[in-house]
Amino acid sequence: MKTRYGVLTKSDRAITAEEDGLLTYSRLDAWQKRAVKAGAVLPCEWHHTGAAANKTNYYDPEDFAELNPADFPAVKVAPVVNGDLNRLRISISYKTMVGGFTRHATSKWETIEIVMAEPQTRKDGYITGADGRRLRSNNESVTFHYKAPRARKFRKITLAEAEQLGYRFAK
Repeated sequence: MKTRYGVLTKSDRAITAEEDGLLTYSRLDAWQKRAVKAGAVLPCEWHHTGAAANKTNYYDPEDFAELNPADFPAVKVAPVVNGDLNRLRISISYKTMVGGFTRHATSKWETIEIVMAEPQTRKDGYITGADGRRLRSNNESVTFHYKAPRARKFRKITLAEAEQLGYRFAK
């Protein structure tokens, strides 16, 4: 089927399949999607959909009638457990342009240093950066500092050592 602008959105057979009650993967319930991923139900037909005429699988709701939703429980992902974040500090230095044009402006750069900042974490628990700056950005240097239990000072450590201590960083 084409829109008034001549863009292919869905084939006529895909429209009749939806009118007959067949469902695409995105229209399935959560437990039905888990059943499809487990291989308990296979698609009954496929049709071209979208502007690029993609192949879309269609599923018959009657195929799910024999299945028990309790057989496909939701899998809970264990939260990421980091080491003690009070014992870790991150220093980041990076360059930023302070004036001029992008071409021939090598003298118009300023180095900014974030020194001994507390790590920032995402909702899933991974450490992303420090003081608003990401670890994976275009940084000149990233240094990790760790304070061992009963120690007075922070000491420099590498990323590999920080990961061995139990800290999880976003990739």
